Amino acid sequence: MLFKLSILETQSGSKNKMPPISLSCMGSRQTKQFAFSKQPKQLAPTNQLDLNYLTWLSRSFPNVVNHPFAERHLRLWEWFDALTPGVRPDPRIEVWPRGGAKSTTAELGCTFVGLHLKRRFALYVCATQEQADYHASAIATLLERIGSERAVGKFGNSALLS
Repeated sequence: MLFKLSILETQSGSKNKMPPISLSCMGSRQTKQFAFSKQPKQLAPTNQLDLNYLTWLSRSFPNVVNHPFAERHLRLWEWFDALTPGVRPDPRIEVWPRGGAKSTTAELGCTFVGLHLKRRFALYVCATQEQADYHASAIATLLERIGSERAVGKFGNSALLS
């Protein structure tokens, strides 16, 4: 199973707002949408978009990123950071050992790519729908931690229109 992270188009006249993000599991009816707020909660004094990925990770998620990066982590984060809108990247395939922070890195990478608008969507493939739901929920939690607001409220009403 898999889920898709989509950057939604902003309405005209809302140039100062980050576009909302839709996080939905393929094959399930669960959808969570987020809109990036102007002021991130944890990094209010500093613009998150101006930080390099190592500083962004250590300031935004100090409880998650609390060990030194291995070379494989640095390679993948350099790839995330080098993504440029409209430019097709070289494919990246990584084979990491058990306990190598694969899921955590992928979830943080989706959050980073979405925040920096490097891609309009991310495709995250899992073996089961239960795993996809778990990872989608983890990414949603990371987005909320950096100050993203839901585009759809907890009861399914559009938070963008209110």
